[in-house]
Amino acid sequence: MAAADLAAFFTDDAVYHNIPLAAVTGREEIANNIASFIRPGPPGIMGIEFRVINNRSHGPVVMTERVDVFKLPHKSFELPIIGDPSRSRRQDQRLAGLFRP
Repeated sequence: MAAADLAAFFTDDAVYHNIPLAAVTGREEIANNIASFIRPGPPGIMGIEFRVINNRSHGPVVMTERVDVFKLPHKSFELPIIGDPSRSRRQDQRLAGLFRP
């Protein structure tokens, strides 16, 4: 799935905050942000699997718990995430796997 296809799931005024990166607003900026780390070939990410663990809502608040499995050319790693995708997409991420050889 291309970055623009993923960004199509967001509203025109959505805020996407993929911590530790800066927050971006709107579909075009969201697509550009996603495209910056999902690209084929080194050093990009070859694929991502999203494993949804829990999805809960209460009124306008939606909380999602999942594990993202990133596939790089020579390794894979899992990143546990919990966040509210309906608002600013703030996430708790354990990024150690991104920086280890």
